[in-house]
Amino acid sequence: MKKVVNDPCCICNTSKSIKVFSIKYPYHGYPGNFELRRCQSCGLLFNSPRLVDEELFKLYGKSYYFHKRVDTVEFERITKVYLRTVALVENLISKKHAVEVGSAKGFLLALMNQLGWETKGIEVSKEASLYAHNTFGIDSYNGTIEQYCSEIKVGPFPLVLAIDVLEHVPNPVTFIRSLKAITAKKGYVIIDTPNGDASNISTQKTQWQGFNPFHIYLFNQSNLKNLLQNEGFTIERVFTYNNKFNKGQNSTRKVLEMVKLFLYRLNMHSMSDKLFHCLPTKNGKKNRTLSEVLNDSIVKVKERKDYFTSFDSKDSLAKENRGDNFIIIAKR
Repeated sequence: MKKVVNDPCCICNTSKSIKVFSIKYPYHGYPGNFELRRCQSCGLLFNSPRLVDEELFKLYGKSYYFHKRVDTVEFERITKVYLRTVALVENLISKKHAVEVGSAKGFLLALMNQLGWETKGIEVSKEASLYAHNTFGIDSYNGTIEQYCSEIKVGPFPLVLAIDVLEHVPNPVTFIRSLKAITAKKGYVIIDTPNGDASNISTQKTQWQGFNPFHIYLFNQSNLKNLLQNEGFTIERVFTYNNKFNKGQNSTRKVLEMVKLFLYRLNMHSMSDKLFHCLPTKNGKKNRTLSEVLNDSIVKVKERKDYFTSFDSKDSLAKENRGDNFIIIAKR
């Protein structure tokens, strides 16, 4: 079952929007067409009509694509996440106490624990939450941030992280208010989300990496700033990453999705998972243990290579903040 949402817009209270595209995602188990619309006033991209919340949460079970990725490869990615988020504020925070909303399998929190942080996770996927607890000993609450705020009295935290999660939430305003509720006064919130104003959308269209049936809201920097400021936050810093301009559509992704669809139609779901989630990495490190990758991450973080000295931070789309993803650091 689906319902019309975001009418009027949760950011600017406007009811005028236009359809951006309508597409099918059968290999993600998504029923019918996925429709994306754009608010004509603030530019917010949103999925409507959308699955009702109960059906939406069912997509985040064992079949959720993010949880099928190779664990050691994901852990290597977390090093970069830390350096462009936590590392930018850690010297401003005296008490190393943090919560991650949308903590998934707990990779970032496991790294932070090794670096002296006291952490907690909030994760809607039961499978991912259990994995984080059983593998790394992460204190991971299974549920939404709204449920956490109503049931648990732990906090507030001087650092609240929302990495790759805002685009998934069914009610962004309630979500931001809940973030504020668990953020200490003068504490920091870091949000990392796909950039709804990315230049590559114009060339890659529906193949752009930020488009999938799990991303039901896509913000740009302007409308997310407005949302945060309306809820009492002060914006400290905004920047984009994945700043390389792609001249054409993502042909590799398009081919992979065609093959996945073919396998899906043949009812070969397990084969699809093996092909696209268990491929070796380019550097041949697929078989390394989590402990080895964690130790490497600790070393790299301690080397303190500033993200803003990286090639990506100086790539073609960085100056105008038109990269594929953006980060906002806000202060309560």
